[in-house]
Amino acid sequence: MVSDQVDWSQVAGCVASQTNCVCYGHSAQRLNIVPETCTAAIEFGWIITVDHVLSIEEWQIDDEWIESETVKKEFQSENTPAKSTTQIQKDDDGKIHLILSRATGLSHYWIFHQSDPDYFPSIPHGHHRQRKHLKLDSYLGWCYYGGQQAGREPRAQIIALWNDCKFREFALKIINWYLCNFPGYHKWRVRNPLRLPKRRH
Repeated sequence: MVSDQVDWSQVAGCVASQTNCVCYGHSAQRLNIVPETCTAAIEFGWIITVDHVLSIEEWQIDDEWIESETVKKEFQSENTPAKSTTQIQKDDDGKIHLILSRATGLSHYWIFHQSDPDYFPSIPHGHHRQRKHLKLDSYLGWCYYGGQQAGREPRAQIIALWNDCKFREFALKIINWYLCNFPGYHKWRVRNPLRLPKRRH
């Protein structure tokens, strides 16, 4: 049985090895949860409240979007792009990453890695190309530096991102990779993590 003495709303994921089991919070901090309870959470799942289930059931992309810069018309996207210039490449160490299409307005700033074990701030998330510790929540547009919000990308650019067909395919590969490698992670934002945000005008 999973202990009800733990505040499971603070837990984003638990990872077990042959010798230990560790649970992590939403800012990737290590939580003080005994290995036996951690192992039980991975095996049986942990306690999720009704409020939490309701909050993650639908994508909340239509919240009040306070942008960090003016939205430019050139970044407004079509519902289904005819052709994507997004590129998939390999790093020097052989890892696969995605370089975004210029049409998203994010190509000069963010890249996405296919086999990224980090779940914060979202799966998938972007890494800034110049500022190593700056990350992008690909769903809500928030930028994080050291776990703290440090700005937000324009809403039109995030919509353009999810309208890009190659990015959508790559996002599914990232999510599938995470599901296979971290089956104990239970804090997906929707009930079916393979359900992507809809394309929008």
